Amino acid sequence: MAPSASSLANELLRVGGTISFWRAQFRAALWAGIIALCIAISGLSDVFLQFGKTGRITIWLVLIALSIAAIWWISKTFKVKYTPEAVAATIE
Repeated sequence: MAPSASSLANELLRVGGTISFWRAQFRAALWAGIIALCIAISGLSDVFLQFGKTGRITIWLVLIALSIAAIWWISKTFKVKYTPEAVAATIE
């Protein structure tokens, strides 16, 4: 028995949600690596350059700004809705 067009469209919409989730996971891993690298670089530079209070506050503000940008960029991924045609084209 062949699946109906509506059940196939529903399945493609479900797969579209899964694709959005996978892309969000990839972006989250990418941003986690970037932020971890920035923390390591800022920590090492503080050890060798011995920043004062102003330098440390500046570094933390930059890290907070990066974290906010990461959250915004990842949340944009969840808002993307894929049509059944877009999902079918992605799978092909």
